[in-house]
Amino acid sequence: MPVLQPPKAAPPVDGLSDRVFLQTADFGPPPPPKDQAYYFRSLQRALPKNYVDGLTAAGGVENLYAVAAVTARVSLAVSRWNAATLVGYAQLGQRATGWVYFWRQSAIAGAVTVKNGTIVGTDDRRLFFTKTDVVFGPTDLGPFAVAVEATLPGFEYNIDGEHLTALNETIPGEITSIYTLLEEPDFGDPSIQVRNVAPFEGGVDAQLEQLAEDRGVAPKHADETEDAFRLRIKTGINGVTPASIERAGQALFRRWSPTFQFAVIDAWNPTYQTGYDGPIPGAPNFPATLFVYDDPRPPGPYNRWLSQEGANGGEFIAVMNYLPCLTDHTFWLDDPADAPGKYLTPGTDGGMRAASFLDLPDVLPGGLLQSCLDGRDAAADGVYAGINKMLDDLRAGGVSYSQILLGQP
Repeated sequence: MPVLQPPKAAPPVDGLSDRVFLQTADFGPPPPPKDQAYYFRSLQRALPKNYVDGLTAAGGVENLYAVAAVTARVSLAVSRWNAATLVGYAQLGQRATGWVYFWRQSAIAGAVTVKNGTIVGTDDRRLFFTKTDVVFGPTDLGPFAVAVEATLPGFEYNIDGEHLTALNETIPGEITSIYTLLEEPDFGDPSIQVRNVAPFEGGVDAQLEQLAEDRGVAPKHADETEDAFRLRIKTGINGVTPASIERAGQALFRRWSPTFQFAVIDAWNPTYQTGYDGPIPGAPNFPATLFVYDDPRPPGPYNRWLSQEGANGGEFIAVMNYLPCLTDHTFWLDDPADAPGKYLTPGTDGGMRAASFLDLPDVLPGGLLQSCLDGRDAAADGVYAGINKMLDDLRAGGVSYSQILLGQP
């Protein structure tokens, strides 16, 4: 087996998170958008002074303010588009949320429950689902409020609520239709209606997911951290060679320590397995990668029982460090630490285990982590999830892999 080497790429500057590291790699942030005041000043400089003065005196300068406002919105859209093209700045997709009101004009149908999962939406079919039940009593007309969430991520789901015009006319909110009405009893009251009063917010386009799809990178795993996902996109699919897989794995481990190691071994490599007194390598019927029982070397990532595919080169082995405590919320019964600094994991950038006491206050000193009886190391889980996704992305078709954790207790 080749000796594991430290990552070839330089680690990020001390104290930098993955996000900051990636943003630095993106050559800094995109230019910020310009506001309305900036574009109004630009119009003042570009137009003849007597023209601007005339508009100001006659009350027509609002036209220039309007042009400046529209241009500022375009500038904001361009800035967002620029950010969406950079892995360090693109945003994960978020679904908009808000509140709608159900009501009815008559209670002749009696008691009925509008079930969670009912689909409501706008006239152009931007759809939202309810998150809880709405109960109408036998004489209730409503309105009753219920939280809803968009069915898809995107800015376009940040819909408008009710608002007044300059003529004091009420413009209704954009949600006006029920597309799938789930009721108990079934078809209990088809006359129920819906509307929204306040605007919705929180919707963000799936920019980071789109960058991943463009690069052929698998979607974000449920347990994968956002920064691990960004690193996986940044490393990308640059081939199916052991070297490319090693570079991608080292990038994922680099966040926590430059000393964490990751290497790839081809199972068919003759140096991968040998036997102490087995037949001579190369002799008939003795592939050098076969398992032998009397290998004198210490236990390690070699001398493993391979499948037929592995012995024939259809498998590779990913060898990596067993991760120490990074953000470990496990409850330790016999932890000897008695000061905040003693919970830190040596050799890592901020790795820490939880403080294990039964009567801890809600807010711990020194940035200590809370422990819980069923706690896990969320950061380590995220790194491993990112490694698994990366290996699935980079392996060649028909090639399998296995993993070995060095130093696992």
